[in-house]
Amino acid sequence: MSTKTLVWILVPLWLVSQLGGCIQSRMIGGAIAYRDQVTHSATLAKTHLKRAEEAHKNAFAVHNPDYLKKLSLVEAQATAWNVDKELLAAKNAETPDTIREHARNAFAKLNLVRTQSDNLYGYIEFLDKALKLYTSEPERLSRLGAAVSNEIHDLTQNQGFFTSHFEKARESINRANVANANAYGIRETLIWNNLPDYKSVYELCMLTQKDFDAARAASKAVVALRDENTKGVEALASGLAETRGLYRSAMQAGENLERYPRYRMLGDVAKAYPRLMSAEQEIEGAKSLNSMNTQRFTEAKQQLGQARRTIKETRSCFELAIGTWRRIVSAINQLDDAKGDAQSEVSRAQSHISSYDHNTQTEAQSYVSQAQSKLSAARKIKESDPIESLALFQKAESLAVAAYNSVDTSSRADDSTTFGGGFGGWGGGGDSDGGGIGGGGPSGGFDSSPSGSFDSGPSGSFDSGPSGSFDGG
Repeated sequence: MSTKTLVWILVPLWLVSQLGGCIQSRMIGGAIAYRDQVTHSATLAKTHLKRAEEAHKNAFAVHNPDYLKKLSLVEAQATAWNVDKELLAAKNAETPDTIREHARNAFAKLNLVRTQSDNLYGYIEFLDKALKLYTSEPERLSRLGAAVSNEIHDLTQNQGFFTSHFEKARESINRANVANANAYGIRETLIWNNLPDYKSVYELCMLTQKDFDAARAASKAVVALRDENTKGVEALASGLAETRGLYRSAMQAGENLERYPRYRMLGDVAKAYPRLMSAEQEIEGAKSLNSMNTQRFTEAKQQLGQARRTIKETRSCFELAIGTWRRIVSAINQLDDAKGDAQSEVSRAQSHISSYDHNTQTEAQSYVSQAQSKLSAARKIKESDPIESLALFQKAESLAVAAYNSVDTSSRADDSTTFGGGFGGWGGGGDSDGGGIGGGGPSGGFDSSPSGSFDSGPSGSFDSGPSGSFDGG
């Protein structure tokens, strides 16, 4: 086998092996990167585990052991050990698939380690807070309850709000007071290391806080709803006045639109106006419901919502009539120019097509036909629908421009490079009988007949006769 043949065989094999090596290297690199990410996540999870272990260990020196009986990190610790085992296997693996498999197994276990660690640590934090605050929280919450009760008292006795608005708030206050009283009672009984059941005390305090917050939120919501309604009445009264101000223009527009059947709106405008009276009544009704004499705040809000919808719908009707008439006026002002532009472009396209009628102009003719159709349709509805007519004129112009641009302007196919038919301008036609540079036809160029160019006859150019230019006479 020759050296050249060996080269042709071995070089491709070497290239394939190199390519395979590159691909394998990249796959291993990707797998190692994934393994390193999982290793980083495992490090964080073990940090959380270590924190939980430390807190768990210290808790036994501080807290009632009864609170700690069910706490355990055994499962989290065992899982963390398995994670390390999988990551070690991933580190020692040689193939990308094996590296990824061990890394995935490790990652799947990390969530359990972190969740159990964080739950235990969070519970011990709760116990720490309970031990710290159980002596002061009931008193603080008593003061809070008194403040919330005073706020409601001020609203009912001084500002005139009906007490019925605050029934749910009072229920929350009563429930909070009972829970707080129980916290006081539990705090008086010592059960371990001269300490009461501080965990239960703090849990009751949390419930108390929640109910007092709910009571305060409920009382504030009553005042907020009335204020919202008051602002709504003012805003809708202003909106009603603005909408009424559009009525005269809308009616005028509606009357103008009567001559254009497609855009008639006079009836809609006429029907819409009485609804404003209904909206006005709804606003006044809501104002009365929202007054301190009535205090039906929720009903007032609903009635304002209905008035708002009525005004919005009526305003939309008026604005549509006014806007439609403006569009028609604008279209009328543009129609003549649009018509002229469209006709001009159609004529230009037709002329362009005619200039190159030696080529097939199917596409251009199609565009012209469509443009003429649009032009005809636009003329028919010019008086009855100016808006649509304008659109059709503009479409016709666009189609005509497309027709002009799509004309095939390539040169006429001919045989001008052959002596048999070319140079027709110098002599006869393109056939061999009368062709340019022909063989003695009666009108051929370079002919010896009496009328030929370069002729020796009496009237030929470059003639030797007496009247020829550049003559030898």
